[in-house]
Amino acid sequence: MAPKPAPTLQDSLVAFLHGGLALYVASRGRDNLPGMSRALACHFTPDQRRLTVVLARSQSAQVLADIRANGAIALVASEPSTHRSLQVKGTDAVVQEGTALGEVPRVNAHREGFVAETVPLGYPERLIRALLDCADEDLAAVTFTPTEGFVQTPGLSAGDPLGGGA
Repeated sequence: MAPKPAPTLQDSLVAFLHGGLALYVASRGRDNLPGMSRALACHFTPDQRRLTVVLARSQSAQVLADIRANGAIALVASEPSTHRSLQVKGTDAVVQEGTALGEVPRVNAHREGFVAETVPLGYPERLIRALLDCADEDLAAVTFTPTEGFVQTPGLSAGDPLGGGA
């Protein structure tokens, strides 16, 4: 019997990226100055080769400008109840111009998952819903190919390359 192939970066991400995660997107601008914004949802394209993250334009103007300028992006996803976290980077990010209304169901599902994840931890539901509130017309989608991934869970493995068992 042939050995089972090692899990890919995408395999690790698909297994982890689900509702209920805290999601942040980081960018870099001129002189490598960082930008950061909360993401409202993320998902793989149907072929599972590229990730799409959804942002609020009104809260992410600098991040979106940076991405348009250089394509560099980092996504950090963290599960609040366990602090299990990962970071994934890409260099070919593209802001999908126009409306991202097709992302509304994913944003709504992510919001419900985040409420379900955080309310049992003692956070007021009203606060969590306000944190992830965004007008549908304000959504922006950014798609990129994950090229690097890292474990970011606090502990001895933080910073290790992401592969199997993330």
